[in-house]
Amino acid sequence: MVKVLVMDCECAAAVESIQSLGRFGAEVHAASGSREALGFASRYVTQKFIQAPVSLFGGWLAELDAQHGYTLIVPATEISLSALERAQVSGALRQKAVLPPPQSLEAALDKEATWQLASTLGLPLPHSVVQHGLSSVPPIEFPLVVKPIRSKRMDKDKVKELQVSVVRNREEWQACAQSQGEHPVQIQEYFEGRGVGVELLFREGEPVWHFAHERLHEYPLTGGGSSYRRAIAMPQDLLEHSVRLLRALEWHGVAMVEWKTNARGEHRLMEVNPRLWGSLALAIDAGVDFPAGLLRIAQHVPLAAQPKYKVGYRTRNIARDFSWQLANWRADHANPLLHTRSRWKSLLELLWPLLGAESWDHFDGRDPSVMARILRQLTATQFSAAMAKASRKMETIAQMRGKSERVLARVQAANSTKVLFLCYGNICRSALAEQLARHAFAGREVASAGFHETAGRRSPENMLEAGSTLGLDLARHRSRRVTQEMVERASLIVIMDFRNFDLLRRQFPTALQKTVFLGMFCAPPQIEITDPFEAPMTQTMEVARQIETAVNNLGARLAAGQAQTKTASPALSR
Repeated sequence: MVKVLVMDCECAAAVESIQSLGRFGAEVHAASGSREALGFASRYVTQKFIQAPVSLFGGWLAELDAQHGYTLIVPATEISLSALERAQVSGALRQKAVLPPPQSLEAALDKEATWQLASTLGLPLPHSVVQHGLSSVPPIEFPLVVKPIRSKRMDKDKVKELQVSVVRNREEWQACAQSQGEHPVQIQEYFEGRGVGVELLFREGEPVWHFAHERLHEYPLTGGGSSYRRAIAMPQDLLEHSVRLLRALEWHGVAMVEWKTNARGEHRLMEVNPRLWGSLALAIDAGVDFPAGLLRIAQHVPLAAQPKYKVGYRTRNIARDFSWQLANWRADHANPLLHTRSRWKSLLELLWPLLGAESWDHFDGRDPSVMARILRQLTATQFSAAMAKASRKMETIAQMRGKSERVLARVQAANSTKVLFLCYGNICRSALAEQLARHAFAGREVASAGFHETAGRRSPENMLEAGSTLGLDLARHRSRRVTQEMVERASLIVIMDFRNFDLLRRQFPTALQKTVFLGMFCAPPQIEITDPFEAPMTQTMEVARQIETAVNNLGARLAAGQAQTKTASPALSR
């Protein structure tokens, strides 16, 4: 029986490879750095090994191969790929791993080397600048993308994963500069479009199989791996570009060439993924079994002709897509930098499996233990997340009750008070609070803003009507996006809910020391004042009355504190 070793079996590509090769009839051995790896649950795995750290990897792999005589070795992530390169394993082991020449693999793992090669070939590329650490002034206009040259950085036996960041403004640029350190990065223009993957199997520099898909759901919404995707007919221009690039690299084995395509049909190369990819389940279920193709190459036997695959077929990583559904439901769908889709359409698409046009990653009826593990982990993760969120809220409530008094005491002791009201969009709650405070906060500077990217938006009709009922005219209000200058200028910041709290904490962490929840001044006190955007008129008026009460009570507290300050001793009032 043919023996294969699948490494990194905690990842999606490894689990799919285990199931594919197991169905093919191979004896599958699995390795991972974690004893809880999902691949270990598969019925197809006959032996399990703890993967050696990078410093010991070469000897560990050579010894394991000498003992079992593998036909195919599958490095499923950049961790094992990089370990193979560092270990400088024998040519025989490289052949079993179906790898390209070392210099080709190095060029594919290095995004700048890939970009430079693609540029010489005349392939469509985003404008890109390389920097070692981010300068104080971005070299191209916002929005832009910051990409580490290498996705993973090895530090002895530790692996640090470096993230791609979409940067929309100067505040995010400064935050990104602090997190990136001095690592070399590409700074690229932001190219809006959908992600398209061209997957290829090469044999000694020539393509033998291909497959193409488009991303339907990317998580996180700013751009990332796909949680839901669809097989598409091969775009011939992208196939030609991808083959030219991999031929130039004298490729051998598998690779996915990632592209972005916009509504005008324009393309930009994103990167080359020089291994099996996270959405491998789609190619296999649609009809192109890349792990089986790798085994054929490792066996030195001919491959079948290009397989026909089911165009339009879909697969979903149900655990990852659960997080996407929650994020998509809460997201601002007007933000062009977020990969959102219709909320209701996305929910209805969950019915596709009933039509036989969709499957879920790793859900193989012949491998029930893996399915059971996924469902247990999904349930446990969501339950833990809900409990953690509830715990954070309770902790914040307890902290804010005492903190509100301390913040007010400091504000009351100040000679001048500048109050900034914040909510997400600055068209409903903070807009109304600002207008109310202009009457209730006599002699104080009052402003409002929000976290929404788009400034200049009008208040919705329900809020205009609510304001009119309270004797206010919000028709001329236009939203503003909160800035560092606004935050620094304010001596008191008033927020509406936990979402505002999290956004403020991430973008302006030092501002929390002068922040209170407006709801703490309601009667009775509460933490959150819900967003009335698109709410029925009765609910909108209820929120408006809450804001009116809270603003008046806060104004009374500030006025009382000011009166106390005026009558205090000179030593205290200086």
